[in-house]
Amino acid sequence: MKILTWLEEHNKLSWTLTIIAILTIFIMSQIVFGNINTGSPGTKSFISLAILYHFMAFFCLAFFLTISITKGKLNFKQFTICFLLCVIYALTDEIHQFFVLGRWMDVQDIRVDVLGIGFAQIIYSFHLIKFKKKAKNVNTLLPLKSE
Repeated sequence: MKILTWLEEHNKLSWTLTIIAILTIFIMSQIVFGNINTGSPGTKSFISLAILYHFMAFFCLAFFLTISITKGKLNFKQFTICFLLCVIYALTDEIHQFFVLGRWMDVQDIRVDVLGIGFAQIIYSFHLIKFKKKAKNVNTLLPLKSE
């Protein structure tokens, strides 16, 4: 995908998107959700919306952080560092919610966050593997320059 390659090449933008994801998660953690159109806390529709939010928020965070740190290189150590940083942020996010009146810590939120983080890294690693294969095939098909 061209946009991912572009983000890898424009590292400042991928870092900016990472910081926006961090700030969005922090701000959303301070909001107490009451009766909204999708239901009140504890109802099935509200829980589904909360699960979707947690998955997508941490998916975006992990996706942009991984792009920012790896810069398009498939490096297990860097992927692990990104994963751990995102999981630590998920834990601190839940601890932060514990101190917000009307919010609470929830282990299920952390599970969903970790799923979002892992899914983002799997998708990005598939992109890198596919991209590297294509690049290898292209390079092997190019004729050698004769001097």
